[in-house]
Amino acid sequence: MWAALAPLLSAPGRTTMRLYNPKTGKFSTSRQLTRKLPGRPAAVYLYTEHAATTRILALDFDSTRGGPAAVERDVEIARHWLTAAGGRLIVDRSTNGGMHIICPLAPATSATHAEITHLTAVLAAHLPTLDTSPNGNIATGCLSLPGTLDKQGGHRQLLGSLRDALDTIADGSTPDFLPTLYAHLGILKRQPTPAETTAPDNCPALAQFTTGNGDDLRLAPAHTNPTPIPAQVLHYAIHGDPTGSAGRAWPTHSEARMSVIYHAVMRGYTLNDLRALIAPNGPWHRGLGAAFNRYASRADKALSRDFSKAINHYYEMVLIHRHRQHKVQKESPGGTTSKAAGPATRGASGPVELRRWLAYAFRWADAEYQGRRQRWTVKVVLQALAYLAMKSGEQVNGVWVVAVGGRSLSLAAGLMTADAVWKVLRDVRDRVGAPLILTRRAVGREADAYALTRQGAQTVDIVAAERIRIEPVHDAWQILGWRLQRIHDLVVHHGLTDRADIYAAAAVTRSTGDAIILDLQIAGLIAVTGRGRVGPGPTTLDAIAARHRLHDTRQDRIERYRAERNAWHQWLDNKHDEQAHLLLAQTADEAYLRGPRRDRALAMHAAYLQSVLATGPPPMPGYDTPTDTGEDDETLVIERRALTLLWEMLGAVVVRC
Repeated sequence: MWAALAPLLSAPGRTTMRLYNPKTGKFSTSRQLTRKLPGRPAAVYLYTEHAATTRILALDFDSTRGGPAAVERDVEIARHWLTAAGGRLIVDRSTNGGMHIICPLAPATSATHAEITHLTAVLAAHLPTLDTSPNGNIATGCLSLPGTLDKQGGHRQLLGSLRDALDTIADGSTPDFLPTLYAHLGILKRQPTPAETTAPDNCPALAQFTTGNGDDLRLAPAHTNPTPIPAQVLHYAIHGDPTGSAGRAWPTHSEARMSVIYHAVMRGYTLNDLRALIAPNGPWHRGLGAAFNRYASRADKALSRDFSKAINHYYEMVLIHRHRQHKVQKESPGGTTSKAAGPATRGASGPVELRRWLAYAFRWADAEYQGRRQRWTVKVVLQALAYLAMKSGEQVNGVWVVAVGGRSLSLAAGLMTADAVWKVLRDVRDRVGAPLILTRRAVGREADAYALTRQGAQTVDIVAAERIRIEPVHDAWQILGWRLQRIHDLVVHHGLTDRADIYAAAAVTRSTGDAIILDLQIAGLIAVTGRGRVGPGPTTLDAIAARHRLHDTRQDRIERYRAERNAWHQWLDNKHDEQAHLLLAQTADEAYLRGPRRDRALAMHAAYLQSVLATGPPPMPGYDTPTDTGEDDETLVIERRALTLLWEMLGAVVVRC
């Protein structure tokens, strides 16, 4: 069980596990994650190290908070809530009666640390035995798995078969599991603003998903949930009974009431529809209508407030994931075009010479950065350079030359940060035999220019060039990890199916390749088709990017870069005006006083020395007091400008001689 489940349930990118330390009484020791069952109680990390996201909802029920009977009661309630929302569960039990519920999210989706902590805090308020500490800490949050040793000396027992557990991980929960869970629980992800609680139609972005105005506002038919209201929720709406005699349980009337309204909003009900349903002669009068009795004369205002909360919350949790950008693909670092209706393009793509260069660059990176994590980010930047060379570069004597800034490379490199791109470029171009040469440093508005060269003696065969695509790096790799890209492209775009061939083409060892294929299989991008053979999976990169709203991330990045670029250009313009202002200064003293603040101290010091000198040399022609030297005014102006340039460019100071 440990060998099968530990690699699948550990957070992506985590290569270590936590071990129980009897001295501290905690999982405070780290060790390399292996398939071999550890000799001490072990736990896998829940959150990724940098992004603080998780692929599972993990609930830890502690028997010390009420005993095994209380744990079983809370687990049964949680099981009802999670399965009703579309969750698939893995449940285990320890020797002392404690239990875990592990709910994998939908394939290729994740939840943030803030989302999980908020949800577990709400659940813990109604489930006394639930321990939220494993979900609270990003760096050390962990959970022990079925099969591992527990603190009492036994092993955690899986309730069910291992085959069912593996199927649960592979299939995952439904894509709308978390939003539906909020609807079933009758809770909101966050507290709404005052404006949201008074007018549900005040959000301009919501208008594209709704129809009608005022109290007749409803979701447009294209965005409603076509399924009927769940039987348990409808039972409460008609009869009340928050104790859940129909198989549901809500902690209080408030959660039950909000659950009914949320489900009604999802199915296109208006505020006037709800008023008619809870009216004295309405079918929901005894159930939902009775839940508002506590508000007396303010019942209608409370209903309007709950309706506003529900529709705004549904917009934030579901509707914003249905933008048209999910049906587009990238054609340039900063833009998109509509995706063709046919299947995805397969095979090689781009000019032959650029593909040969990129194949050579990949081979150089594999050899230069062998065994180092920078290898994958270097290859991403090299691919982005090749793509921008095809889009905006030129060939000079058979060599591709491209002038590109770090921000543009960031957009073409799958939203890698600009700082990371600059760090890679600085490291690569200083190495012997690097596949690029810095031919011109950035000056003003002109970006760094690179020549894409093949300096080594290695040659690239036509087969390697045919397994290269000149295209931008997909944004989804920012979520999945850069190291997975090459093997995915070899399988999906170039049709390689044999594991040995794939590992040879990607220049990875068997163990590394197996780990990468396992991660791709979990994401749904690759499927195992036979012994030692793989093929494309049911999920696409576009679907993963859509689930993580990466188009919005790209747009935010583009807007931020545009603002930074405008500020940089404005600074350059102001600096140019300042230089011209200094050059037009009539005297060097005037240039000092017009210069930067840090240099005015020198001017003040020079004025002080001049004031305290009792005697001194005669005035210098053209500087202190112009004298009749026989030179024309134009010559004096040239001399003054020359002195100003010496001060500005070299830091020279005018002294008396």
